[in-house]
Amino acid sequence: MANVQRGVSVYRIASLLCLIWFRSLYRIRVEGEMPASGGVIICPNHQSLFDPPLLAAITRKNRQLYFMGKAELFQWKLFGAIWRSFGAFPVQRGRGGGSAMNEALSLLKEGKAVGVFPQGTRVKRGERGSVKTGAVRLSVDGNVPIVPVSIKTSYRFFSSIVIRFGKPYYPNPLETPRRNANVLMNKIQRMLE
Repeated sequence: MANVQRGVSVYRIASLLCLIWFRSLYRIRVEGEMPASGGVIICPNHQSLFDPPLLAAITRKNRQLYFMGKAELFQWKLFGAIWRSFGAFPVQRGRGGGSAMNEALSLLKEGKAVGVFPQGTRVKRGERGSVKTGAVRLSVDGNVPIVPVSIKTSYRFFSSIVIRFGKPYYPNPLETPRRNANVLMNKIQRMLE
């Protein structure tokens, strides 16, 4: 299993610093909220490396988020330590993500909030990108809800950032993972409009 930092002290400090950074440079508006307790999968669109620290900063009062991140982000010790301080753990993309999926299920069973980017990579603003099935498989396997999240921004300094948390929902276990993943992405796309 991946080495996930479960202590909150480093996370609280890092997310506070990010909150100060983002509030100083952007106009942030948050609509909705994520559940305050219980295992949950947070599924935002993904357009920038700023997305995980932004979400960590704006949700820091409620609870810690644990993000899956591409393994390449953890190759260099300094960057790996930074990402781990945000509760991130590596996933081997294109290989089914076995150990990362097990780590995510373990966190969900502990009642944690796990962040999964359903597109699996950054996608340019306004584009949909392809959607992966990992988040909906985790939801069905862990019997936990998904919260679709939209992040609408250009990340240009002093511009606005609008973050919308959708209503938690459970994918239909009778549908295929691909169909459920498309339903999830459609929810996020509608929130971006």
